[in-house]
Amino acid sequence: MKYFSPLALLVFLFQSLTWSVYASNDAPSVKGWPAGITTMGSIAEGSQNTFSYQHLLSRSLPGKTEAIFTYALGGGGDTYSLRVHAKPTKSQNLIKLARLLEAKGDNVSIMPVVVVYTSGASSSTDAMNTDFGLSTKPEYAKNLQHRLANLIIIANYLQSQKDDTHPIPATLIINPDFLGEIHKIAKGVEWAPFNLKTMKLKLRTAIVRAYKDANVPVPTDIPAEFTNQAGINAYMDAIGWIIKTQAPDVPFGWMDNIWAGDPQGHKWIHHPDQLVAHVDAEAKFLEGLHLYDLNNPWRPDFIAFDKYERDNLGAIPNNLNNGYTYNIPAWNTYFNFIAGVSQKLTNIPVLLFQLPGGHIQIPSDIDARADHGSTAPVYLFGDKALEENLTNVKPYITKLTFANPKVDYNFNASKVVSYLKEGDANWQQGHLDVLKKSNIFGILWGGGSTTSIVGLDAARDDSGWLYNRVKAYYQSVQ
Repeated sequence: MKYFSPLALLVFLFQSLTWSVYASNDAPSVKGWPAGITTMGSIAEGSQNTFSYQHLLSRSLPGKTEAIFTYALGGGGDTYSLRVHAKPTKSQNLIKLARLLEAKGDNVSIMPVVVVYTSGASSSTDAMNTDFGLSTKPEYAKNLQHRLANLIIIANYLQSQKDDTHPIPATLIINPDFLGEIHKIAKGVEWAPFNLKTMKLKLRTAIVRAYKDANVPVPTDIPAEFTNQAGINAYMDAIGWIIKTQAPDVPFGWMDNIWAGDPQGHKWIHHPDQLVAHVDAEAKFLEGLHLYDLNNPWRPDFIAFDKYERDNLGAIPNNLNNGYTYNIPAWNTYFNFIAGVSQKLTNIPVLLFQLPGGHIQIPSDIDARADHGSTAPVYLFGDKALEENLTNVKPYITKLTFANPKVDYNFNASKVVSYLKEGDANWQQGHLDVLKKSNIFGILWGGGSTTSIVGLDAARDDSGWLYNRVKAYYQSVQ
């Protein structure tokens, strides 16, 4: 018989209670995405005959809907040498790749997802210098104009790809890290060159000029709230207005961060007693922006939540020593947080963005790499090949230690394997039930420098480990 410590029992009861409070009864649906299942997606790049294309094709799932995603202008916040891109090349390549996969696959349906930055918050130094592209400094006067023009061009192109077979031609994710950064500013956690409450944007002028730059007729009915004295709420509404008018058949969502608004950053996730306070604080912050109000005519279709994308067991030491590795109790808190925020926003559907695709490797693993380990897919799908006490993990994992376990992980021991075994852990058992409970309709695995269902090259590919788990999940929910 296994015994729980009083603290562990308290945490277990607390989390059980939050599930009952926050869980919705039915899986959410977003137009163009299948209902009743969490659609899995992979990073994608290139065209026919590339490593990515060939492996996406070989790992397609007959009769299923899959997603592929890319960054519209290159990633990294798209903040360098800002200019208007007359051709949305990466979006065009993604659509072309999706159509190729559909044509050559076995009755497979592909949902392309394009990540668009209208601010540069993913690269903190550059983001601060450019005021998130909001044009509050004279030397960056055209940043907002250029960003909106690029959004208009991308939105128009995606809408143009609608046809009888693809009534919902694509999906948009807007502004990774922006909400997290402005939440930090609102809480006084980090310096920024503007005040959220007093900032005034020349929004109407930027919109008019953006349409001209995009070679699209300037709308005659620009909403009155989009003035040249606009605040942050109007700016965010303007993004939704552009998408809904230029691409009405393209669902979109803003991305939010689990580290938003806390001096600890994401490390609070290792303190489950802080869960309810963080759910309440994040929901209150989002409600203050009015972005997800039910009466907002430009309300997004979903919200995306991130997890630091990189595989953090062995790949980069800094990833290990900043709290980025999650054990089972930490993943429980992560999904309870998402469930709670979704519920408070009237059960808004959730898309997970850049969830690390690496797994806890064993010596006989089909993934021959001695790095790029992580824990997300093992938490969700489980792995029967793992011994209950993790004695059969790859040797490099057994040697890993935390530099500051108490600070970074709220854990007293330095051995990573000891941390992974915390909380009566059983990595053989999956937790797929959290997907429905958290209103998650899709997961986009990995990113440009980490493991996804298919890596961008052999060094970032797990030889099909994650694909095999996704395949088994799809088969189990037929």
